[in-house]
Amino acid sequence: MPTNVWILSKGRPVNMSSRLFSKWGIDHTIFVEPQDEEAYRAVLLPHAHLHILPQNNGGIGFVRNQMLETARSLGNVPYWMCDDDVENIWPSHVVRGKYVRKLKGGSAVDAMDHVERECLAHPEIAFGAPAHIGNIWTQSTTNTKIDYTSFFINWIHPGRIHPELRWIGHGSEDVLFAGQMVMTGGRLAWILGTGVEVAPIGFSPGAGGMAEYYQKWDEKVVPACQRMETHIERFRSFILQRLPPGKERDSVGRMKLVRWFKPTWARGGDYNIPRWSALRKLRLIADRHGIYMTPSS
Repeated sequence: MPTNVWILSKGRPVNMSSRLFSKWGIDHTIFVEPQDEEAYRAVLLPHAHLHILPQNNGGIGFVRNQMLETARSLGNVPYWMCDDDVENIWPSHVVRGKYVRKLKGGSAVDAMDHVERECLAHPEIAFGAPAHIGNIWTQSTTNTKIDYTSFFINWIHPGRIHPELRWIGHGSEDVLFAGQMVMTGGRLAWILGTGVEVAPIGFSPGAGGMAEYYQKWDEKVVPACQRMETHIERFRSFILQRLPPGKERDSVGRMKLVRWFKPTWARGGDYNIPRWSALRKLRLIADRHGIYMTPSS
């Protein structure tokens, strides 16, 4: 049975994730603001508990940090960080060596237990995630893929990441956290033996969540992407200043660390994510030259 299953939620007392976990008998805790406590308690589902945050309107990065600090205070226990719009999570398998399908009879418990086992079995993995349904059909294997990640629902091990690492900002903070983790020694994992389905990103019905953020694309999403890229580029600059002249230094200077694209899952324009394999390569170069990096490098 999965442990330390925590949900970020705002303005959605009855949310998809809590319904899913209650259906499968998974104990879970919803992190909510004081202003929402009464509404959430009134409709609290079986197996659900509340963690009341110390303030209102702290932003999503604040809530993520509260989860991280809670896990650290409990002795660096691994935990699940879940959005509140997870519709389903299941084990998957390969059909005819080409398609990955939902495993008949598999449950959310089976899927999450599989993720935990896979991540705990590899001491370098600090941030693991099941494959999103939008990507899982393109895969021809259920093997775990290192140095690639997904979001919406993540398994995090605080004991395997830099002790100074924190979530920064609002918007793209989850992507930036993963990027900073790679550059400071952690590893990502995409658990292809599981699939996750979520509501349409940023546009699920009802109040709360990130709907307003995604609806103001140019005003909020693009600047957050640009901030994420700036933080990632700081690591490159830090390494370049410490590398001796030569081909390797030139190679680092030419690396494309961030990929910009127009996502199909939202109504907005440009978006970006780190090139995870490039970040890992950059990290290995730094290691070879004894270049130590912290989140503030």
